[in-house]
Amino acid sequence: MIPNRPGNVPPIFSAWFGTPILLFLFRQCRVPIPCHIVGESVAAVRIQLTPGWKINVRKELIIAIEEVPAIDDICVN
Repeated sequence: MIPNRPGNVPPIFSAWFGTPILLFLFRQCRVPIPCHIVGESVAAVRIQLTPGWKINVRKELIIAIEEVPAIDDICVN
């Protein structure tokens, strides 16, 4: 995805590139989607769900982005 930004519009999601995240979408229905952000344009964010499977998500559908917690925080010995 090649960014096409008019003027000085800063990229909002580029700080999250390559970080494992949970992306919450779909207005009132919050659905966690484990993925990586791999690109950004003016209107959309490109996410990689699995190797070889990338999709574009319109920015207005993104409610929040959260980093995936560390495995140690999830697993209990």
